[in-house]
Amino acid sequence: MKELRATFYELRSYFVPGSMVLWAVLELMVLTGYEPSTGALSSLSQSVRGVLFIVIAYVIGHGLHVVANYTIDKMSFSSYPPKDYFDAKFEQDFSPEAIASLFKATAAILGIQNPDAANAKETIKKAYWVCLQYVMNLQNVETENFLGLTGFYRGITAAMAVISGMYLLSSVYYSKGVLGIIGLCSFLAGLMFLTRVRRFGYYLVRTVYFNFLHLYNQKNSGTTSS
Repeated sequence: MKELRATFYELRSYFVPGSMVLWAVLELMVLTGYEPSTGALSSLSQSVRGVLFIVIAYVIGHGLHVVANYTIDKMSFSSYPPKDYFDAKFEQDFSPEAIASLFKATAAILGIQNPDAANAKETIKKAYWVCLQYVMNLQNVETENFLGLTGFYRGITAAMAVISGMYLLSSVYYSKGVLGIIGLCSFLAGLMFLTRVRRFGYYLVRTVYFNFLHLYNQKNSGTTSS
């Protein structure tokens, strides 16, 4: 089951965005009348072409996340955790009681001696990756689902940006309005997907902390009972 979930994550986060870009490249070649100088591809069987498409799309998908590293991740809401989450959303999502419990749990798991409640927010923020690994090691399905969706929207946004750039530049070079329209539509779609990146980034960090607190308290209450 774990391998199946990992495969689904790869499919959703890498293959789908990569296949969209590859399809867009192939369509662009048709719309501009470009023909490859070699006929090697046409001599391959359909099954071999299918395998090549999957492999190339998967590689492109990884490349899109590299693009996202230098573009989307530079935005305040796209880091892990989002840089603006603790200023804008943290106290809306968590009650004072939940924040106190989360601070106590994160301080304990980080091994902080005599934790100062005045630094609660900073301690919780620094513990994000520890909390994420904690819930992932326990195979929390909800966290895995939001992590996968965050990766999907991140990849799709990068894909729309790349497609938009290709088509807008091609529309200028070939003086074809239809290419410009496709490029503009891709750009607008990218902006819409970017809002999903922001929303699911917030969803993810909230889910990580809530599940960490639940699993940590559950584990420690079991230890105390025994």
